[in-house]
Amino acid sequence: MILFERLLPEQTEKVELLFEWRQTSYVSRSMGKPFAQSLDGHKTWVKNFFENVDNCSWIITLQHKEIGYCDIRGIYSKKPELGFFLGEQGYTHLTRPILQQFYRFVREQYNVQFAFGVVRADNQVILKIHRQMGWRVIRTIPNCFNGGAVDGCEICLKLELV
Repeated sequence: MILFERLLPEQTEKVELLFEWRQTSYVSRSMGKPFAQSLDGHKTWVKNFFENVDNCSWIITLQHKEIGYCDIRGIYSKKPELGFFLGEQGYTHLTRPILQQFYRFVREQYNVQFAFGVVRADNQVILKIHRQMGWRVIRTIPNCFNGGAVDGCEICLKLELV
């Protein structure tokens, strides 16, 4: 069973697990942006994230094993943005069902009717999954990762959560 366990900034072990995942080449490559290089820098990012009451995040668990992370930034805004990554590479075959359940969870628990997301243009697998799930491209931003791990484009997507 896939569950979404609320992440709170005082959960030190989970915050450190998130940092470990974000440091892997697998996650940084798929996200296309540099993350904090130190645990202290990561904790600052977490603190800043949670200072906005419109932000929520969860650790994704499967049969009591922590396998990934998802969040919503701006739940109560006009442009809520969803984020997601699997920290455990061996579970990528579950991306689509995890995302489907996450979108259902967001709609039912927070009454979010539509959301935005950002995907690297060269992440064709996740783009294909998102398009099959009804996301539509609303904007492409060239060279958005300047100074990051990879230069490239990001694709801004919109999904109605019906």
